[in-house]
Amino acid sequence: MYLKSLTLKGFKSFADKTQMVFDPGLTVVVGPNGSGKSNVSDSILWVLGEQSAKMLRGQAMEDVIFSGSSARGAVGVAEVTLVLDNSDHTLPIDFSEVGITRRMYRSGESEYLINGAPSRLMDVQDILHDSGLGKDTHSIISQGKLDSILSSRPEERRELIEEAADISKHRRRKQRSMRKLASMDENLSRAKLLSREISRQLKPLERQVDKAKRAHDLEDELKGLRVQLAVDDLRTLCRFIGPPLKESFRDFYGMDDEQAARAVALTREYFAPRGIFENRLYEGIPELLTELQAAGCMLAMATSKPEPFARQIAEHFHLADRFTLIGGATMDGTRTAKRDVVRHVLDALGVEDPTAAVMIGDRRYDIEGAAAEGIASIGVLWGYGSLEELAAAGAGQIVGTIPELRALLL
Repeated sequence: MYLKSLTLKGFKSFADKTQMVFDPGLTVVVGPNGSGKSNVSDSILWVLGEQSAKMLRGQAMEDVIFSGSSARGAVGVAEVTLVLDNSDHTLPIDFSEVGITRRMYRSGESEYLINGAPSRLMDVQDILHDSGLGKDTHSIISQGKLDSILSSRPEERRELIEEAADISKHRRRKQRSMRKLASMDENLSRAKLLSREISRQLKPLERQVDKAKRAHDLEDELKGLRVQLAVDDLRTLCRFIGPPLKESFRDFYGMDDEQAARAVALTREYFAPRGIFENRLYEGIPELLTELQAAGCMLAMATSKPEPFARQIAEHFHLADRFTLIGGATMDGTRTAKRDVVRHVLDALGVEDPTAAVMIGDRRYDIEGAAAEGIASIGVLWGYGSLEELAAAGAGQIVGTIPELRALLL
């Protein structure tokens, strides 16, 4: 292995790109004082990784960048490329030539390249490790270095001898290995500490996991119970839709008149401010009412709900203007049966011939109340009644959809 070429650009006095080609054997650079001879050896030391500006005969590392002269301005970057012939593969790299480049910018940034590929200073040092080259070796003896060697202390001479005997590289390897071992011991201690801390935290976490699983199971069970309860409540509540409320409390819960009256009062206490707004419209009903009204039909509501509540519900859903009359039960209980409500509506409208009217309802109470007053009826299946219930009550027609009802009425 030997130095094949050296290229300098912007380094100290070499403002322009300068390439020096070397052949095997002894090469001497000759020139007068100030011609830049020492800058050549400085460039070799610098490209090999020297980090001390003092060793490069400067005050700061930026001093290696050409700072300008009376003839030309300063440059912004210094670059040195050293090419080694590696035909004998002294260097541990599969190239016959190895080019090491170092660049430095005035911003302070620097970079290393090996055969044009970006590298680290450590990569350069690893390649040159067993070659005898490097910033810490004595392969480069700069100006004044010989005097310092001759006048050095015994300890310093020992370092020189160890370097020449190729012992120092093993010492450096040992130091690097010791640093790695110390770092591994530190990491191992940190890992053990972390393991103990995690083990300490695992037990309460395991208890929390058990609690979380138990809570999840209880939530699933609660959801199932809620669904079951909702179904049971719906089945129970459906029985209350249609007949007078007081009658339902008596029939379904075995209450006497006083208890049933109290239950009705409590129900209305809840229903008045909130319950009336928990109703919902069946899709298509508002449009059908508008069509019937436009066709000249007189529309009336006959419900077992208290008449004030029925009116509020109709107004809430913007349906009140569709009805000529909204009739319902009285608050004092004197009119609660569906037959009485139907008679009240007919009288209020002045209908003398009940056969000219038709009742549309979803429970048997609607059908039976209409029949008691001689009114035909149509049962609908989108409410709370079943086909069997409506048929048993004697509904004249039974429909399952809004279009079917529209076809019967228009």
